[in-house]
Amino acid sequence: MLRPGAWNNFHAPGETSLLVIFLLVVVLVLVLDPFFLGESGIEDEDEDEEEGRAGERGDRIQPKITKKMLTQLSTIKARLAIITTDFDDLLTNAIKTVSARFDHECNRTFARSLNALEEFNGEEIEIRTACYPIESVSKFELKSNETESWREQIGVEHLIRRGCVISLTQALGNYREQGRVTYTGGYVLPGTSPDVGQTPLPDDLEQAAVEQVAFWFRNRDKLGLVRSWPHGGTYESFAQLDLLLDVKAVLRKYERWNV
Repeated sequence: MLRPGAWNNFHAPGETSLLVIFLLVVVLVLVLDPFFLGESGIEDEDEDEEEGRAGERGDRIQPKITKKMLTQLSTIKARLAIITTDFDDLLTNAIKTVSARFDHECNRTFARSLNALEEFNGEEIEIRTACYPIESVSKFELKSNETESWREQIGVEHLIRRGCVISLTQALGNYREQGRVTYTGGYVLPGTSPDVGQTPLPDDLEQAAVEQVAFWFRNRDKLGLVRSWPHGGTYESFAQLDLLLDVKAVLRKYERWNV
């Protein structure tokens, strides 16, 4: 028989161990919860703040990958007559991949970039930018060694030729020094209305991206397949097309050459 009040001091077998395990689980949840639930939002805010500070400093601002899509998901779905959302993630990734491939094939950046940086030899006077058409040039800098920081060059006379080449009246330095220009240029991508002085993405470039993504989607189950024998002695051969011929023809018009 238990004494009055003795029940408060009584613990069932293993109760202490269970209590310790429960407390450990609570501590782990409190520690890991910001990582799994809140960190992404915090990172997004930090990235936006850092992007703003980078713009003030004149550092290069890296465009987010979602802003570099040369066409919209809705356009692709209309082309493929897809009304469900089952393939949205797959198609979005395909658009991003094709957009990056177009940049690589043409040796340039199509998406509009704010405060983009282009480095060049100090004695060079014809600067071929990677992101054009150029809207404006905001700053020139020169660097002699890694010990010193970039030195801004004031009053640099320059001329923008054909929207893609910055011609200097005279070189910023010599062949041992490195120059850098800060500028804004590129095409405004679909889904965003261009402001005055900005250039929208050409229609043929967007259509080329649409057709390439649609082609990949319809043939995604045949990637790497060269030949198939569906029945008897009859077989099917599949062409291994990397880029559509019409797409290649369009990209040739926008290719950037370096000499």
